[in-house]
Order: sequence, then C-alpha cells, then structure tokens
Amino acid sequence: MVVEESTYKDKNSAFPVTSERLLSAVCLYNHNLNGSQTPEISVIMPALNEERAVGNLIDRTQAILNKITPNYEIIVIDDGSKDRTLDICRTKHVTVIHNRFNCGKGYALREGFKRARGNIILTIDSDGDHHPEEIPSLLHPLLYGQAEIALGTRFAHNGKVPVTTAINTFGNRLFNFLIHRLTRHKFTDTQCGFRAFKRDCLSPLNLESFGYNIETEMIVQLARHHLPYCEVPVSSPITFFRKSNINRLKDGLSILFTILKTRLKKPSQK
Repeated sequence: MVVEESTYKDKNSAFPVTSERLLSAVCLYNHNLNGSQTPEISVIMPALNEERAVGNLIDRTQAILNKITPNYEIIVIDDGSKDRTLDICRTKHVTVIHNRFNCGKGYALREGFKRARGNIILTIDSDGDHHPEEIPSLLHPLLYGQAEIALGTRFAHNGKVPVTTAINTFGNRLFNFLIHRLTRHKFTDTQCGFRAFKRDCLSPLNLESFGYNIETEMIVQLARHHLPYCEVPVSSPITFFRKSNINRLKDGLSILFTILKTRLKKPSQK
C-alpha cells in the first residue's frame, strides 16, 4: 500500500486531514508494465456506490483502449463507497485510489488529475451512462490535431433521443446559456463528464471544486484561457433504474455559484 499525504481539509477542522484519516492511494496494478514509460492515455473514473456498473465499465474501457494503444492507465477513484465498488475495482487491472470518506466528485477528479501520467487525459463516469465504445470518437480530434479539448455532448441528436429528465435538460440549458453570456463561448452540454484533454490544457487551470460543479468550473476556466475545443456527440440513454447521486437543488445552486465565481476570479498565470 502506498500512502500519500492529502491536502483536503475537514470542514470541522482548521488543519489538513492526514492520509491516515482520509485518503489512501492504493496502487494495486499499473497496466503499463514498463513503469518508466509514460502512458499515452490516462482514463480517470470517479466512483461512488456503483457496484452494479463499474466492473463492466472497466472491462469495456480496457477492451477499447487495447485496440488503440497498449500503453495506457485507468485510475479509479472510489469516493467512500458503502457497497462493493472498492472490492470490485481491486479485482481489476487498474490503479485504485480509495477515499475513506465521501469527498465529492470534484475532489475525486482532482486527485485523479494529480496522479495521471498520460499525454491525453480522459474522464468518464462510472455509472454506465457513458459508453466506452465512444472513446475513439472523443480522442479523434486530439489525435489528429483538430482540437486540444474534446467535450462530450448528449444533445446532438435533435431531441430524438432522450438523454436525461426534463428538469435536468432545463437546468443544463440554463447553465449553457449563462456560461455563453459570461464567456462568449458556446457549449451545448456543460454538464457532461465524458471529456478528453491534452495534458498541457490542465496546467493553467486552478480547480477548487469538491462536488459536481467541477465540470462547470473546468468549462469556464477553459473558455477564459481560450483553449481550442470541440464538441463530440455521445450517447447517454436515461437509466431510470439507477438513483442519481445528484441533489438537484443543492448541486444546481453550487453550479450556478461556480459559474459566477469562476468568471469573476482572475485567470491563473501558471
């Protein structure tokens, strides 16, 4: 077990919580057998109570990546799951980061970004709403020099394929509109977590979000730095059998606050 210090601060404490209390970075397997070689692709997969979907998603992701390159890594961040998510991930050929407590999707992604070594970094949700089979489409613009960032969009089917509930669609369109007004950049799906980046694109970002607002924070900061991006149509059929981890009111207000805060904050000079 590899134990690393975490900079996460408990809301009830003025001091950083040590890794012994909060985070254990457990490197159970590195797909890249040559540890000195930099992976071409790093896949970051946050997971919270996804025992029904995460194992199948990992298998499908590996099958697709093996067709693209043998040199990749998959990093799963188990964000304090209470079910068998961690146990399932431990049986797979992936790197597992285990948060002893639920710290939020934003924290999980930021931990994944810290440890990712690939020249291309791809994020995918672990609930099964994203299809790994569409990874080649997401990577295509980056591999062929068409963009530095590829953002998955679920709203490129002219409304013929339902991708989320009506209230979530309304919220997404509202956030799209606000971000467009503030940044002058147009996005059709600012809340989709299926994305790919050239590694250098993350360098100027100063991400601070802990929750689902991480996707919005990334979008606004990317737009402010005028980094070249494109949108790629992806599928995401509604899965009514699965209870969402999103709190519409709480997370919606958090996303709205993030849009305003990130727009007013000075861009990082990294």
